[in-house]
Amino acid sequence: MSFIKVILMMFFPFYRIELPVTSWPNELQYQIYEKGAITYTKVIKEGDPHYQQLKEIIKKNKDGWKYDFITYAPSHIFKSDDLNINCSGKTIVINFKSKSHDEWEQISKGTDKDVCATIMDRAESYFEK
Repeated sequence: MSFIKVILMMFFPFYRIELPVTSWPNELQYQIYEKGAITYTKVIKEGDPHYQQLKEIIKKNKDGWKYDFITYAPSHIFKSDDLNINCSGKTIVINFKSKSHDEWEQISKGTDKDVCATIMDRAESYFEK
């Protein structure tokens, strides 16, 4: 399946998809990376207002995602067993476990600066270092 996506991306580099993530985990682990090392970790749960805000921000940006095979350095990560969200600068990268063939897939979306800043500011203002 990944081979087909690579071929499609070669011929259709501007091909975009709607966000395929439909289920969210009960909790996410928020991690801050600096120079390749984790400097902060905190668990946020589904009932937490910041968890809901993150989910809403991602869902509001449901269009314009692309399959992506680039390896991104971690920055601000929200992760679980089946879903990882990396917000780095103007790019949001989501890795998710595909339910159809039980493999990890990666999509990304370039955003205006405010989307990533909103996610990070809300997380950092909530979690005291």
